[in-house]
This record gives sequence, structure tokens and C-alpha cells, in this order.
Amino acid sequence: MRWSSLLRGENPKCAPFSPDRRRAFHDWLDRLEAIARGQTKGEYPMFHRAGRLDAGDLARAIGVAETLLGAGGHGLGMALEALLTVIAMSEDPALVGFWERIAPSRHRFGRKDTTARTRARLACLWLRAATRRGDPSAASTLLRLLDTFEPATCGDELFTSVRVLSRHHSSETSRFVELAERVAVHHVAFEARYLARRTLAFAGRPVPFEAPRGLFRFALALERFKCAIEVPSDGLLSALHVGIQRALRWDDDHLWCFYLNGNSSDGRFEWMVDGAHEGPRPLDVEEDVMPLTDEWRHAFDDLGQDYVPRIGELGLRPSDKLLYHFDFGANHQIPVRLSAIEESLPKGTRATLPRVVEAKGARPKQYRF
Repeated sequence: MRWSSLLRGENPKCAPFSPDRRRAFHDWLDRLEAIARGQTKGEYPMFHRAGRLDAGDLARAIGVAETLLGAGGHGLGMALEALLTVIAMSEDPALVGFWERIAPSRHRFGRKDTTARTRARLACLWLRAATRRGDPSAASTLLRLLDTFEPATCGDELFTSVRVLSRHHSSETSRFVELAERVAVHHVAFEARYLARRTLAFAGRPVPFEAPRGLFRFALALERFKCAIEVPSDGLLSALHVGIQRALRWDDDHLWCFYLNGNSSDGRFEWMVDGAHEGPRPLDVEEDVMPLTDEWRHAFDDLGQDYVPRIGELGLRPSDKLLYHFDFGANHQIPVRLSAIEESLPKGTRATLPRVVEAKGARPKQYRF
């Protein structure tokens, strides 16, 4: 049974393996190890049963997992995920070091590396559960790992950690909020800064605000048309939408949204519009009381979803790229780049914003017929 299923509460309690299942587990480990060491060929097999391991079996499983990390072959990712899921059911405090070794650093963590993402998620899941059980070394390890993950995973797991630990009234929550305060300002990547700011909003802490009395200048570059659009820093992204519509001279009669990191497949960074309301897509968290404790699952809705950040609160820096998606039928997807941030508004310009400047070239047609 995969960990994603376990997190949904399909197996609320994990009993020790029965003798027959234990033998099957040993056979599975033998096969995994033989394939990883090149002693036999074939696809890595799967194991679809959950249960708690005794000390001897746990040590063996850890050894095989670390062997698989340096291996290759078809089916490796799924087999490793299944093995790590079984290991994660143990509450042995000595596993803190194992999960730190298992978790990938940003240098070994590609955007499309789903195996690395799964390892990171499982490591954070187990360490959060151990933190709730009162293990300070687990909290310290998790904080160190968050700093090593690629930006989106860093921000996502930081948000989840504050949500979960505050829900369980953990005394360690403040340490994660302090990390969010640092990441929100000093991280080099937008994804981490933005999600850290969502974390601060949830925690009721002040969110950093760049150029609160200034303006943001965005560059729009299409095949034959270029322009700059200036919007106030205290405006919402609807101001940028209006500026783009003015620049293109289109009819503003369709739905629209922004993807704040330029990636239309990543809903964590979607800026949605629903009637007269706009704001970031809620960050849903189904977290890790299963199977790592005997509690039933807890599903969280985004308690911070009423927070609608101003443009200056998003964490954007010059050269960061957004994707503007207009008219979901015609599917206009337009890249927009933040080119400059001005600390103050030129005198007399407030009423003119958003405004289009430096427009050059032939505007694209709204409809292709």
C-alpha cells in the first residue's frame, strides 16, 4: 500500500507483520537487493502490504533502502517508495539520521524528479510526526532539511510544518515560523519566498512588503509587440490584468488567472478569479497522522485563504517571470517579466495606474478568425 493511500486514512492502524507476511517481506527485500547489486535482472517488484517492523527487520530494510539509492533500473522509484513507506511506520527515534540521509538536497533534486520529491515528502512527514511526539532532534533535523530542498519543496513543506505543528500545539512551531520569516525575505528563489509568506499569513505574522509606496514595472514581450506596464505595489494582480488588457486593446470579457512562477501545471502558484473575488489558490494539506500515529487523519482547509496579498507582498524580484492566462477557450498564455521596482510613485501618477509605457510593434489579435 502506497504512502499516499495511507495518508488518506485507508489503513488507520498498522499492526506487526504476520509470519506469512514477514516471509513475503523478506523475499521482497532479497529480490530488491539482488537486482540493485546486479546479481539478477528484471524489474523491481512491488510490495503492497503495510505493517510495523521489528528491530531486526527494520535494520535490514534500512540497509536495502540505502542500497537502492545508488542503484538504477526499471521500477526503482516505485519500489523505493514502497520500502520507505514501510520504514516510515516505525516510531524508533534512531530513524532521525536515516531520514536525514534519505532526503535529497537541492543539488540532487530536479523539478521533474518525482522520486526525490517523494523522498522529501516522506522524510518531512516522519520528522513532523516525531516532532509532535516531542523529539527535539527531529525538529532540528527537519529545519536543516528545509534549507536544503529545492525552492518549491522548501516553501511547501515549511507551510505544511507550521500548519500541522500549530494544529497539534507543538512547542516547536515558533522555530518554523522564524525560518519562514527568514526565507520570505532572503531566499534567492521566488517559489520559496512566496510560500514562506503564505506561511507567515497563516501564522498571523507580518508579511514583508516591498516598496509599499512604489510601483512595479512589468515587461511584456510577444513575437511582434513589446511594452512595459506599471502597477502600484499596493494593488492586486487584477491591476496587472487591466494593464495587459489596455496594452493589447482586447475585450476584457473572459476569465483569466496568473501563474506566479510561470508554470501553468503548478496550482500552488495560481492566482485565481471567482466573480468579483481574486486571490491565491488555497493550499490544501492532508497531513501525516496516518500511519505514523494511532490518531485518525486530519484534513486541513487553508485557514489562510482569506489572505489576499498585494503585489508588493508576493515576494517578486526583478527578472521573476509570471504567466498570464486569458480566455481559457482561446488559451492565450502570455509570459510577463518583472523588470523593475520603484520605491516611490512619481508625483501625479497614482491616478493613471495601471498604465502602459514604451509600447512598440503590432498588437496581436484577440481572436484568430
